[in-house]
Amino acid sequence: MNVLNLDGTLCGLVIDLSSKLHNLPQSKYIITQNILNGMKQYTIINTWKNKVLYPDDDFNISLIDSNGKQVKTSMKKIVRLIYDSEYCIDDIEDEPGEFWVFIDLYEVSKTRKYPVQNSKESFLVSSHSRIKSYKHNHAEILTQYPKNPESPETSYYYVYLKCDNPKLKVYVHRLVAQYINGPLQGISPFDFTDLKVEVHHSESKRHNECYNLIVCLDKKVHAQFDAAKRAREKAKMEQKEYLIAA
Repeated sequence: MNVLNLDGTLCGLVIDLSSKLHNLPQSKYIITQNILNGMKQYTIINTWKNKVLYPDDDFNISLIDSNGKQVKTSMKKIVRLIYDSEYCIDDIEDEPGEFWVFIDLYEVSKTRKYPVQNSKESFLVSSHSRIKSYKHNHAEILTQYPKNPESPETSYYYVYLKCDNPKLKVYVHRLVAQYINGPLQGISPFDFTDLKVEVHHSESKRHNECYNLIVCLDKKVHAQFDAAKRAREKAKMEQKEYLIAA
């Protein structure tokens, strides 16, 4: 799995769980983060017993607090507290040539009435226009919905990014353009919404892969692309009608 903006700042560092979970004995439980094939993995060790601890079937870790009481803590909670990230098992296979970028929900929503703040690395967008969620313990590909269900081939598509706040509705082509096409043209994801960037589909709006999108900073340029597209479609139709009549 190829993730372009994977944050490995804390990778390999030994961190004491008691630094965030204050009811635990100091230095008894430590955690390390490693990255393998583009995915983060975590190891928790009980240093007093020199033993690796493994999550149960519900992805909880059993620990003994400072009072000698057993407590269960989810891997989700631990990773969010220490790494500001998401613990998730991702066994979804990449498509050939596909790469991913983590989405910052604040960057996506900062111009809206209620911007969303969320833990990092909760959602990803791919060059092939797939949107992936790490909000649960297993990764999920989010369902994409046509804006106009009666005309799915000519409609824009959107997804719901489910957060702690009400779910955030975002158009797929804009996510791909903001995190993949825009940076290739020197537009950071943070500046993308402020610049009121327009996105042109070279072919059908059903296809939101990065190679079918063109980022436009000028409405006139976007209009020129649209005019050229209509001319191509008209020429194809005329050619088809000529072949049928021949």
